[in-house]
Amino acid sequence: MFKLLLLGLLAASLAAAAPVAVDQHDMHADSLELTAENALANPTLAFVRWQAAHGKSYKSTREAERRRGIFAANAAKVAAQNARTDSSLRLALNEFADLTWEEFASTRLGYKSAAKKQQSAANGPDPFSYADVDVADLPAAIDWRDKGAVTDVKNQGMCGSCWAFSAIGAVEGISAIRTGKLVSLSEQQLVDCDSEQNAGCGGGLMDWAFEYLVKNGGVDSEDDYSYWGYGLMCQRRKEADRHVVTIDGYEDVPANDGESLRKALAHQPVAVAVCASPAMQFYSSGVIGDDQCCQELNHGVLAVGYDTSSATPHYIVKNSWGDSWGEQGYFRLSAKSKDDRGACGVLTTASYPTKKGNTNPEVPSFCGYFGWTECPVHSSCVCNWNLFGLLCLNWGCDAAGAHRLRTHSTEQSAGGSSMAPRQLAAAVLAALCLGAAFGPLARAQLPTSDPQRLVDNLKFIKQEVLPDANTKVWLVMKWHAYGHGIRNLANAAAQGADGIALYYNSEAAEVVDAATAAGTAAPPMLRILPASFNQASEALKVGMNIQELMGPGNQENLTMAAEESGKTVPVHIYLYNHYSDPWGYNFTTSAELQELIDSLPANIDVKGVMMHLNGLEDSEKDGYLKRFFGVVCPVASALSAKGRRLAVHWADSGEIRRETPAGQKRMVMPADACKDATNIDYWVRPGWLGYGTDLDTNVALAAGTKPVMTWAAPVTAVEDKNGKKVATITVASPGRFPAPNWWGFADGYKPEYMDDGQPDVYVSINNKEYRLEATPQGSNPQTIQVDVTDAATPVQVGDSACLICEQRPLNSLSDDLGVFDYDTGLCINGWGPVNTDFCDCVPTKTECTDCPQES
Repeated sequence: MFKLLLLGLLAASLAAAAPVAVDQHDMHADSLELTAENALANPTLAFVRWQAAHGKSYKSTREAERRRGIFAANAAKVAAQNARTDSSLRLALNEFADLTWEEFASTRLGYKSAAKKQQSAANGPDPFSYADVDVADLPAAIDWRDKGAVTDVKNQGMCGSCWAFSAIGAVEGISAIRTGKLVSLSEQQLVDCDSEQNAGCGGGLMDWAFEYLVKNGGVDSEDDYSYWGYGLMCQRRKEADRHVVTIDGYEDVPANDGESLRKALAHQPVAVAVCASPAMQFYSSGVIGDDQCCQELNHGVLAVGYDTSSATPHYIVKNSWGDSWGEQGYFRLSAKSKDDRGACGVLTTASYPTKKGNTNPEVPSFCGYFGWTECPVHSSCVCNWNLFGLLCLNWGCDAAGAHRLRTHSTEQSAGGSSMAPRQLAAAVLAALCLGAAFGPLARAQLPTSDPQRLVDNLKFIKQEVLPDANTKVWLVMKWHAYGHGIRNLANAAAQGADGIALYYNSEAAEVVDAATAAGTAAPPMLRILPASFNQASEALKVGMNIQELMGPGNQENLTMAAEESGKTVPVHIYLYNHYSDPWGYNFTTSAELQELIDSLPANIDVKGVMMHLNGLEDSEKDGYLKRFFGVVCPVASALSAKGRRLAVHWADSGEIRRETPAGQKRMVMPADACKDATNIDYWVRPGWLGYGTDLDTNVALAAGTKPVMTWAAPVTAVEDKNGKKVATITVASPGRFPAPNWWGFADGYKPEYMDDGQPDVYVSINNKEYRLEATPQGSNPQTIQVDVTDAATPVQVGDSACLICEQRPLNSLSDDLGVFDYDTGLCINGWGPVNTDFCDCVPTKTECTDCPQES
């Protein structure tokens, strides 16, 4: 009786979350086993039990009913396969049982078969190292799990990154075989950083992943660069420095040759592609054969062994859908097939990485608690400025390997004797006093961003720049707030702006975390990048308050995300191109826009209409604005009759500047704006204007904002060199000072940066600018030198040098380097550049059509 009551309460609670009628006469005493056969006999009760087993709930009765119908249809397919006596393949109503095959395939498969065909046709045959292996010498069976060469089963989630898991699994395997040490490696690094040919959650090829790993010099560990299940900004510092495993190259297994695949598998795990059919969605156990296969490759997996001695010879394959799927995350695939390409095409495009050596790189050392200074392999951290052995104020690297602490009077080992309590108290007091009196001399300052400066800048924009009270400010905080640090500034942005515009869920998470820490609600956010299905679904799932940008390329993704989540997705319709990218709808009449809005389902809520003018010539912009307002204004009037408001936005920092008369602060609305509409909120999306980057074409506008970021460093030496006075500045940065090999220029700064063979990079000391005396050396130089011979006031040790300040805002250093502001901010704060190709776009080039533009 207790079981009956408990089961009844469970069913009732689930029904509350997703109302589904249940006949109480079917709730007999013993629990119903969740099988496809029982699901056919009692689909309602089976669905409720399946929901309980997998923690599934739905936000509406309509969605629950639809999912129950899909569940019942899938149960019929599973039962039909399991009733067969001529096959060992068994299916189960697993966690994917409420998804159609199309829904499942859109988020779990990502192998680019068309791209592989093009690659094979272009490259021709590859070498095959195992060609001379005698088939007679091959073992009858091998399983690399038993030999410690396979990591635990992982889960790619709702991301088409199967190619990354397949490639990484193969690299993990060969590394373990060669070195005797199994290390779980980072698929997320491939998803984020391997973007030249592969497309993250949008799919890719294992061969391209191997090419990237060879070119990059290795891959980071899973622990250091963990998996998120969607694409994020590449962590360039980890990509560049944290190589825990390397490979030498890769080889393709001869196509359509089962013996060659066994030869390779006898020596290492092999990345293979298969055509995952609907049977794969519900696979539970047994061997998949020709009758449950297809041939258009769509899924990357890892073959970890084979067994030819079995009654049904088969390959052992590791999947990336979690260990609750299949045989603890694995499946068996028949090694016999009537098709030359093998069962499910497994023989078509197998490949494996090569590794000759039996060692992997050591990773660099990161000094101090925060790891702001990085020392190369075979060197160790050394403290340059230390107070009484208590606190290191500036770290450096000791190539000899001895880790020493230097004080102002003595030198002692890192493990020196402890201090008595009275000595300790005196030392702490002395440290505080010295830090106050000789701060610039004692230590270099890290780059800092001032939240109050941001609040003041946004207040200036709202009160003195915007044309009227109906205009709202949405601060752009993409790319770590243009390199300023999004978490540190998020609450200030929420205080000063009406909302925040960004790109990624990871950025939104920083905003939410900052608000939570402050005990406030997160501000509204707008994603100014067309979201993928995975991005939109993740944002809905965790309750991020994000309004999405909708164009023809992601309209279906947003509709599907809304339908699956049972939530309403607020959207802003994007019109026209983003630079050369066709993000938007190319509407020319208001009827087209109105037809789109009328066709959208109820769970897609249109909040606004947006366009982007950057990338257009000034002579083209007015024409586009006229067209934009001609399309939007009649629709806004129609919505006004229905009591709905509409956000209309086109202006970023550049447009604010363009639409502000020279010598004035107040922005002027375009002549074609919807003057008669009373239901429109005009939005502006300032980026670098909000952060105080100098707008030198309008002094009055720029005068109202101050640089949010500052970066100062002390002069630590002044000496005579070759008839010049040269000042040495000690630089502290959690990232890297922009040295030539940081940007990838082995021979120094590019010629475009120089006018007389010297670096054209400046710092300010005592309000006077001085040029770098020599190109900084090393990947993270601790010092830079400037020529101060012409100083009107002699430069002295202890003077503070400004790298970024009011005299030289962030854009001044960026202009010196010939890169965008956000790349400079990202690199000196240790987040890495958006794209190293940006560094090729220099101010003196007359044509830079392939380079990304700043928003």
